[in-house]
Amino acid sequence: MEEVDVEIFTVSVRDGNPSVVRLVGELDLAGVPRLTTVLASLDGNLELDCSQLSFIDAAGLGALQDAHHARTARGATLVITHPSRLLLRLIGLLGLDTVLEVRAEGDGLP
Repeated sequence: MEEVDVEIFTVSVRDGNPSVVRLVGELDLAGVPRLTTVLASLDGNLELDCSQLSFIDAAGLGALQDAHHARTARGATLVITHPSRLLLRLIGLLGLDTVLEVRAEGDGLP
């Protein structure tokens, strides 16, 4: 039987001000290095579009928190947009809602 390597997490970037980084698939420990590399290559304010994020684990949440701190240290912002209800719940349960800026449907998003 042949094993097929299926990519389960992708990151795409749309330049602008802010730049929009779309997270697609499952953000777990395996995807964190890819996300970290992409975010480190970008300057200025960022929006992380999580509308296509189907799963996130503790490593992924940690990466979002680290990205927030890195942006703040540069005098820029990082906003999480279009989070699922599950992601919103995890952020709240872990107390990250006091750290991360999150905009969900009804917060001025289409």
